[in-house]
Amino acid sequence: MLFPIVGNVYDKTFRYNGTAYPMGQHGFARDCDFEVVSHTDDEVWMRLCSNDETRAKFPADFCLEIGYRLHGKSVDVMWRVTNPSATENLHFQIGAHPAFYWPTHPEGDARGYFAFDAEGTLTSRHLIGKGCVDPEGTFPVELDAEGMYPLAADTFDDFDTIILEGGQTHRVTLCDVERRPLLTVHFEHPVVGLWSPPGRRAPFVCIEPWYGRCDRYGFEGEFKDRDWAQHLAPAEVFNSKYTIEIA
Repeated sequence: MLFPIVGNVYDKTFRYNGTAYPMGQHGFARDCDFEVVSHTDDEVWMRLCSNDETRAKFPADFCLEIGYRLHGKSVDVMWRVTNPSATENLHFQIGAHPAFYWPTHPEGDARGYFAFDAEGTLTSRHLIGKGCVDPEGTFPVELDAEGMYPLAADTFDDFDTIILEGGQTHRVTLCDVERRPLLTVHFEHPVVGLWSPPGRRAPFVCIEPWYGRCDRYGFEGEFKDRDWAQHLAPAEVFNSKYTIEIA
């Protein structure tokens, strides 16, 4: 769970209503204890609400809930963010970081494919320093005739992360070297990150739906003006989900 930011803030500092605060990569929610609020045989919900400890890191009040629902060969991952304030808007980003086991690939560079519900060429952001994207630079992600992008041992060595933003795709399938689907992530999020540790031939790959991403390099503006920031008026609720489907 990535909250209240996705990725990095420039120089590890963000500004909220004119005050600067330090913040590490992907925020703090993943390091917090959540309270279990309900559970059944196939569904569980957990909650994290703002408190003195979170306010020292992020000044806004919030209630963050995450749920998991099993059905067939799929799991829905559900998010609910509530702004409990009666007077203040809540600005935040939220994202997922699911990693999928990828067995030791055979000798050679081929590992398999990413398949998309898109055609032609997608456009990814460049990371250029401090975990932030180039405000201008992008690179093409060229798909083959079947809407697939080859996944090799060195795919992430040059650019670290494939960042597809602007709703270019809402379905990513991980396929083996024979192009057979292994699993699919379905989402409506405006941004998705694809990642595996560069240069390490790690036995996993991540497909990460995001409402947000890292800062543009050099960005020193207000938190509310970060790219893909989400905004809730007092008492408003944000709901979203993504689904992991096993083939």
